[in-house]
Amino acid sequence: MNELSEELKLRLEKQLNEEAARIVCQITNQAYQRIRVEDNLHMFLVKEGKRIAMEQVSQGTAEQIWFALRMAAAGILQEEEMPVILDDAFGNYDDERLKSTLGWLDEHKKQVFIFTCQKREMKLLDEMGISWKMCGGPLPRKMTEDYMAAGFPRMERATGVTAVIGSGSPCILLRADMDALPVKEENELSFRSC
Repeated sequence: MNELSEELKLRLEKQLNEEAARIVCQITNQAYQRIRVEDNLHMFLVKEGKRIAMEQVSQGTAEQIWFALRMAAAGILQEEEMPVILDDAFGNYDDERLKSTLGWLDEHKKQVFIFTCQKREMKLLDEMGISWKMCGGPLPRKMTEDYMAAGFPRMERATGVTAVIGSGSPCILLRADMDALPVKEENELSFRSC
């Protein structure tokens, strides 16, 4: 049993590394040829034959690596195509890599939800000729009624999106604010708002 488990782990690890490397190569415009994830989740990139630790790359590149790993894992583990939900995922991407990432999403995913307070994504999607639809403003009346019928409180002046995915138990509740007002938090926590 242990041998079978180890064999399956190595096969999955190889598959994840290969798929993530393909995505990283495309979204970084071939800046990195390979990515390697080791047992303890320590990661490194390969550029021009040199090994580069994740700690040595920019925040934008690190976020692109995580994006590639999520997309690779989803592709390997999901039996059917699921929507991709990204919430302000591109804040540290430069425009060229954002274009590459949006192009990759257009090429490979059927349904993508991008929640952002930036207009940059819309501009680039238009420039690239990728069709998209904007959602926002007050919630439609039917959606608000369904939201309340599901047991959630009434939202006054609602400018968010709420979706219940699935039925019965378990199900997923997704809520995203559309007004995206900047918040200045008065603390030094690493995960505070900008």
